[in-house]
Amino acid sequence: MTIILNDTEIKDIENFCLEMPTKYGLPIIQYLQKLATDQNPVINEKETSETVS
Repeated sequence: MTIILNDTEIKDIENFCLEMPTKYGLPIIQYLQKLATDQNPVINEKETSETVS
């Protein structure tokens, strides 16, 4: 099963989680951040310039 969320939906979920107690909200936020970085890796400018050269 795949769930695809847009940026607005993710922000809404993050804001909702921030209102919850840290015991529940923080692990959910950390999980969402991990998913975001796994699905959208940051491209280092050095790597990009080396690849283009």
